[in-house]
Amino acid sequence: MLLGSWLWLFFFDLIVPIWSFLLIAAWRERDCTLAELMRLSVTDPLTGALNRLGFLDRVSASVAQARRHGQRTAVITFDIDHFKAINDGHDHAAGDDVLR
Repeated sequence: MLLGSWLWLFFFDLIVPIWSFLLIAAWRERDCTLAELMRLSVTDPLTGALNRLGFLDRVSASVAQARRHGQRTAVITFDIDHFKAINDGHDHAAGDDVLR
């Protein structure tokens, strides 16, 4: 009987707290990984700017908010003329620097 009570105490006093700590650490790591995946799914890794998916989500939310409040909204875009010439003439690293 004495051995059984020691095993019981060992299990609940040592194993359960360690297991709980490891489980909480795994949940935190999972949450951080999911947050990073969500960020990567809507941004360009080179510039950090919104990609098409992120842009469309942001525009949809913005237009819906403007309609709800009776406000106007605008979208501004820009284009770099002859960007291919930068990549071809200087290399892709230079083109990446221009984009950043």
